Amino acid sequence: MKKIIFFLLITNFAYSQTLVKTYYDPYTKTKLKEVYQVKPNTPIVNGYYKSYDEFGNILVHRNYVNNKQNGKSTAYYGAYEASLMSDEVRDKCLGEISGVFNYKNDKLDGIQLKYDYSKDGVKFLNKKETYSDGVMIKFIEYFPNKQEKKVIQIGKCYEYYEDGSKFAEYTSDGNGQLQGNYTGWRKTGEIEVQGNFFNDEKDGEWIEYYEDGTIKSKELYELGKRLPTQEEKELSRQKEIEKAKKEEEKRKLLEEKRLAEQKEAERIKRIKEEKIALTKKVNDQSKEYEREKKTVEKLYVVEDKAGSMLLSETVYKTKKKHLYNAYVIAINYLNSELINTTDLQEKSELLSLGLRLTDKMKGLRDGKSRDLEKKLKKIDQPTEIIQTLGIKK
Repeated sequence: MKKIIFFLLITNFAYSQTLVKTYYDPYTKTKLKEVYQVKPNTPIVNGYYKSYDEFGNILVHRNYVNNKQNGKSTAYYGAYEASLMSDEVRDKCLGEISGVFNYKNDKLDGIQLKYDYSKDGVKFLNKKETYSDGVMIKFIEYFPNKQEKKVIQIGKCYEYYEDGSKFAEYTSDGNGQLQGNYTGWRKTGEIEVQGNFFNDEKDGEWIEYYEDGTIKSKELYELGKRLPTQEEKELSRQKEIEKAKKEEEKRKLLEEKRLAEQKEAERIKRIKEEKIALTKKVNDQSKEYEREKKTVEKLYVVEDKAGSMLLSETVYKTKKKHLYNAYVIAINYLNSELINTTDLQEKSELLSLGLRLTDKMKGLRDGKSRDLEKKLKKIDQPTEIIQTLGIKK
């Protein structure tokens, strides 16, 4: 009687659902995409759900109760997933189961299985996960030879090499974080590394060993941050000293450059100021020189009754003529030199010489100069005339 009632309930459930189909080509409807059951006149998925790739290969088969996954859910290798596999596996895996999952009220619950293929094309259980109300409480990963690779759970966790020898051992808490001691082994069985975790972070001393068991290195961590060793601290200190030294040398070079630029700027400024001052001096000297030449000319040259220019009528009338003629030779020479030079300092020196020459001529105007005139009469070189007059350059 119970069997008949159960059969009637299942039959009523099946006939109380509406079947929905979707297509990759909604107009021609030749390529099925999805097929699932919904409650009549609603979009609520209630019953099985299947989806396919464009080539007709099934991808998933799920079960829903009021839009929530419940019960067994199976995933398959479709054309796209198969295309990512090696040549040896591609044809074998198409349409095969890739995973089996269990749900309760839309949350993973119970055993979950994931499959993979080895390099030589043999299908094997790759991962086995245990969930409770959506939270993973155990995880096992396998090698293709069915040997456990990782066993992660609340409490002691293990990792292995493919031959079954131990690779690592540690402890995980309820949040999946590593806590406490960690030990890692070489494939040959010797301990390779030992340390400690706190909230999934390396904490405390971590030691790495050589194969003979002697210590290779020691490192100190604080909540995942590696702390420097004494040697590293000293090396860092030396680097800081070297860095400071280089920065000081750089600062000195920059200061020397700044001082050199400042000195050069001051030199240029001084040259400009000296040039301005020298230009003013030359202008003043030129004006004075022109005035003094006119003064000398007035002292030594007079007009006769016929209008010709004669030497001033003095006792030394004839001799003064030779003195003045020598002066004219010297003055013309100085004038020529002044025209031919653009150097201000040289101009100043020539003008200074000219002023000393005119001053000398003013002094000789009323003095005795017979012997001097005799000497000058025989000289026609301006520089020699200047020397004979006792004027130093």
